[in-house]
Amino acid sequence: MRKIHQKVTFLLLALIVISCNKDYTLMYPKPQVSLSNVSLKNETTIVCYTVSYVEDATISPILDYGICYSSLNANPTIVDDYSISLMDRGNSVSTFTLNGLTKDAKYYVRAYATNKGGTEYSDTKNIFTNTNIATLGGNCWLLTNLNVSVYSDGTTIPEVKDTSWKTLTTGAWRYYNPSITAYGKLYNWYAVMGIYDNASLLNPALRKTLAPENYHIASLADWDSLNTLKFDDVKFRTELGGRIKETGTANQLGFQANWWCKGNANKNNVAIYFHSDNSGLTKDSIDVKLGFSLRCIRDN
Repeated sequence: MRKIHQKVTFLLLALIVISCNKDYTLMYPKPQVSLSNVSLKNETTIVCYTVSYVEDATISPILDYGICYSSLNANPTIVDDYSISLMDRGNSVSTFTLNGLTKDAKYYVRAYATNKGGTEYSDTKNIFTNTNIATLGGNCWLLTNLNVSVYSDGTTIPEVKDTSWKTLTTGAWRYYNPSITAYGKLYNWYAVMGIYDNASLLNPALRKTLAPENYHIASLADWDSLNTLKFDDVKFRTELGGRIKETGTANQLGFQANWWCKGNANKNNVAIYFHSDNSGLTKDSIDVKLGFSLRCIRDN
């Protein structure tokens, strides 16, 4: 009888252990969640989103949902980053705004939804909070030079300040000098092409995108649409930010503006110059080792 009692006790303990170690993700599948309608709204850098989720209320209802965001973490979470719960909205589709974001900064945003199975996240949306935009030549141009230090997926672009710049075969950036940052960053051509390691140097399919989401680097055709641009065109805000030479040293500050642009298949290292003599835009094919500014155009 004692042995039977021991066996029953063991079975009960085993059931308790099994119960405590149930895989709730099997019993309660995580919800589906999505984030859409991401756009800048006005000069106060307000961003608007729509969050939606799919739940099975009879098996595992939603316990919480909302968004999380960060300017540092490319995959923000509700544990490590800023989050906003939308559970009090009482429905599966909620539109809302984020206020007070830092201007000229990049944010990573994604939606989340939680049930008994755990927390699921949507795809990450990248938001570049630059609302300095003007319509010129049929395009929505950013009015400041690009100033990001990561590719669109969050991969870091290294800052290279010394003469090792001339030996690089991967992307890099630097300021004209540490005290002159108002003109944005100067990038080498490898950064423009998204070449971040040796593998991506050899295989174009592995390359990153430098322009923030919903923007693209101005192409040769985009620049051609501005062929009448003059230095005193305040809408474009021409900035004579100089360049980085092949040797890694800087020059031409206050004399020349230099921007990379994307050319055709046979002439990829194309740049646009703008001189202080107000003679308009000049285009040329130049050395990939140079460090130039970038201008982006909004896609929507």
